[in-house]
Amino acid sequence: ISSDLIGFISKKKLNYIFMKESIGDIPDTRNALLDFGLDGIPNTGDIGENNGILDDGERLDSEKVNYFNQNQIGLHISKSFTYSNYNLGLAIKFLDHRIGIQKSHGIGLDFGFLLNNWKSSKISLVIKDITTSWQVWNNGTVERFKPILILGFSHQHYFEKQKIKLIGSADFKWDTNGSRNLLETFNTTNTHSMLGLNIKYNERIALRLGKNQINATTFGVGLSWSDISIDLSLIHI
Repeated sequence: ISSDLIGFISKKKLNYIFMKESIGDIPDTRNALLDFGLDGIPNTGDIGENNGILDDGERLDSEKVNYFNQNQIGLHISKSFTYSNYNLGLAIKFLDHRIGIQKSHGIGLDFGFLLNNWKSSKISLVIKDITTSWQVWNNGTVERFKPILILGFSHQHYFEKQKIKLIGSADFKWDTNGSRNLLETFNTTNTHSMLGLNIKYNERIALRLGKNQINATTFGVGLSWSDISIDLSLIHI
């Protein structure tokens, strides 16, 4: 999987994020199965012949294997507003998704809320696809994405003499997709927790450790300057 992302802020304080993700040379084996059964000889009527499954003794016809690509291009535009100790944010997102000869276009709306009422702690709420997002394919298929709720908490502690800042965070994610009733997904596999620890030295060097929603361990390193930053992340599954 090739994944690229770039973001910037305009003079009007709009945040732009461009994303591109692609997978190349995906084998299409739907018409390549030599479904001859266990003996590997056609028209003998043995076990496994013409059952549509790759059984022992069977193989694929390499000349009938075709290859296709998958590409996703996304644009995320967001704007934040400040009122007293509250930060509010709205975002609109667009996605172009192509798999082989099939293509689709989608649009969605996100909402964010941040309470910064304490010196070192923050509470946030993000609702993705708040109005339910639609992805429409050229073959008539329509995908619907129901809202995803993420509740987050973070706390930081600064060691002034050492110029070291510790930032810990915890997120709770509730995915309402796959159900007719929102409460059906609560306390099921649609709920996830995420943890993170960010250690920053002199606001220039950062070391990161965390656990994502599939319980995989994540590692990261970051370098920051006045106008640019570089981040590297690794996931151990």
